[in-house]
Amino acid sequence: GDKSSISDAMRERFSRAGISHLLAISGLHIGIVAGLFFGIFRRLMSWWRPLLWNGWLHSATAGLTLIPVLAYGFISGMSPATQRALVMVHVFLATFWVRREPDVLNTIALAALVILMVHPPALFSISFQLSFAAVITIVRGLSRVVPPVPREFNRYGVWKIRLKTFMWVSFWAIIGTLPLTMFYFNQVSVIGMAANLVFIPLIGFVTVPLGLTAVFLSQILPAVGEWFFQAAHLTAAFSLNLVPFFAELPWGAMRTITPTVLEIGCYYLLVWSLVNLLVASDPLNNKNRIWAPKRVLICTLVILSADIGYWAYQRFGRADLRVTVMDVGQGSAILAEFPGGKCLLIDGGGFYDNSVFDVGARIVAPILWRKKIRTVDTILLTHPDGDHLNGLLFIAEHFHVRTVWTTGAGKDTGAYREFMEIIRRHRIERPEFQVLPRRVELDGLDLEILYPPRNFFDQTESE
Repeated sequence: GDKSSISDAMRERFSRAGISHLLAISGLHIGIVAGLFFGIFRRLMSWWRPLLWNGWLHSATAGLTLIPVLAYGFISGMSPATQRALVMVHVFLATFWVRREPDVLNTIALAALVILMVHPPALFSISFQLSFAAVITIVRGLSRVVPPVPREFNRYGVWKIRLKTFMWVSFWAIIGTLPLTMFYFNQVSVIGMAANLVFIPLIGFVTVPLGLTAVFLSQILPAVGEWFFQAAHLTAAFSLNLVPFFAELPWGAMRTITPTVLEIGCYYLLVWSLVNLLVASDPLNNKNRIWAPKRVLICTLVILSADIGYWAYQRFGRADLRVTVMDVGQGSAILAEFPGGKCLLIDGGGFYDNSVFDVGARIVAPILWRKKIRTVDTILLTHPDGDHLNGLLFIAEHFHVRTVWTTGAGKDTGAYREFMEIIRRHRIERPEFQVLPRRVELDGLDLEILYPPRNFFDQTESE
């Protein structure tokens, strides 16, 4: 559970590849431990006849399975995500003790209820929302698209259905967490499904089991445990070397605007209605079931159309000038939105070191995303000091910037060189200060450069 050695660059690669969930001790790992030991204990205890005669095999197996599951939870540090997974596993295993057929949705609901009873603010945590959104969508989605395995299937047919299920799990997990990922991280991985098909088996089904086996064997047979540790290291190193291939694809991930709560709700209603229409269209189902999802679909599309119209008017239909002055500390960052939708960003604020706190990523960009702005027509850098420049690095890198205006005054700093490199790499237009128009008319508004004068550098050189 120690993540202190994971660099920000590595986290960003995992995020772009759509596999950042593998960095968390969560349901995947707890499920592997629980499934592995449940299978082992059931096979061993099936030799004890009294358990079979009394029908206690699964109850006893479930009780024993809790021991390694809890041990793994403590080994991994008992993070909030781990605690949620442990609660869900406990609830599921408890169904064997009460002799009831487990219902997955009831299990999920009970796990959420227990967590919120213990810690109500968990409802507003990112990991809580992502975990339950993914699990609920997977359960509902799989029940619609993956049929149960018939008893007469041969082994090849069973594995074919399991492979299909595995692919659908990745798909529904992405669908279920998409709006929340956009809301909290403003980034969507385009290759997430393909990357998960590669890395979940490598890390989840090879590296993690090898590491867990090594932990337990090292207490009994240290030499054998060391072999397993080396095998886990090799597979982990191979996986880490493979991550940049996916993460550095230019089309592998894209930045997104921030959806509103209304838009997130409409998204889930849209998914619910479409998924239910898939079942309702089945001729074997009751035809009356098609009306509810159809009505929800129509109402949701109407609301989304109105929402799109509202934001289109806010961005492109307004006839006034709007100026947003952002609190970025000592420096300055000002967003001017002109009639017709064009926008001008004057400076970006910034601390002395972006690795400490990136003003562009943490303050300026979220404001732009919440205003549904992905294109900045002009960036105006008044002077290249860090408290005005450093916040612009993230904006120039991750937004569509058409033009950059500067006075031409440079500075021998790493931030300024990086800024110039971003402008060159993204082919952003950067006219010389001497040729910039002193007055620009934008839909009835006049933008005038008051200072410095056009011959500013000539005066400076003569002095």
